Formats: sequence, C-alpha cells, structure tokens
Amino acid sequence: MDKSVDIDVDCPEGLILIPSLFITDRIQCTTSSHWTPTIYYPASGRYLRSTPPTPRSLDRLLGGPRARILAALATPLQTTVEARLVNVTPPTASEHLAILRDAGLIDSSRSGRTATHELTKAGQALLDAASPQS
Repeated sequence: MDKSVDIDVDCPEGLILIPSLFITDRIQCTTSSHWTPTIYYPASGRYLRSTPPTPRSLDRLLGGPRARILAALATPLQTTVEARLVNVTPPTASEHLAILRDAGLIDSSRSGRTATHELTKAGQALLDAASPQS
C-alpha cells in the first residue's frame, strides 16, 4: 500500500540524510523537537555483499556471468565491485561489461581510473521481461 504524507518541518540546524542497507522499499523520516530532522532511504549498492538471483532464462540467453553482472546492476556499480560480486577477475568483468555495453544494455561512465556501470532502459526491460511475474 502506497501512502504518502506531507510534512512541513523547520530545519534551522539542517537535515540529516542517512542511506540504509536495511531499508529497501520505503523512506522513513524522524521529526522531533529533540533531534535534527532525519530522512532514512534505501542505499544504492545494497547488493554489495551478494548478487540478486538471476532468472534462469537470462542465464541461458547471456550466459551465467553476464546474466549475474546484468542483474547486479540493479544499482550502479564499479567494475571491481562487480567482479567481486560475480566471482570473476576485474579484467574478465570488464570484458563482459564491454559486451553488455556494446549491446546497449548498460551505460558506463569514467572518473579517473574508475568506471561505473548502470543499466540502460533496454537492460532494465530485459531484466524485467526475464524475471518471473509475481
């Protein structure tokens, strides 16, 4: 059930924003005269410890490592993080990411020596189409 609430709070001492790995589906707010107003929200990178499950059809279409890489990109990730998640070397992850990028399934951006990858609309559509419907 979606429920939204409008809150009007003065923040003379600021607002605290806290990403949380434990909140995955909502935003929580705390307001009190005793504390600084705080907003808790789902952290990106919540799959940093393990990849989400990949649909079997996606494994068959792309191969296991590429399917796992694509599924893990439900949140933008760096190449080395992606490699650890899918249990491949960074050069192997980079090769798979290049193939997914060439297919238009992901976008990559670079800052210095660090590349960050995220799903394109086509990549998200492929994941959505392969995922079992609830």
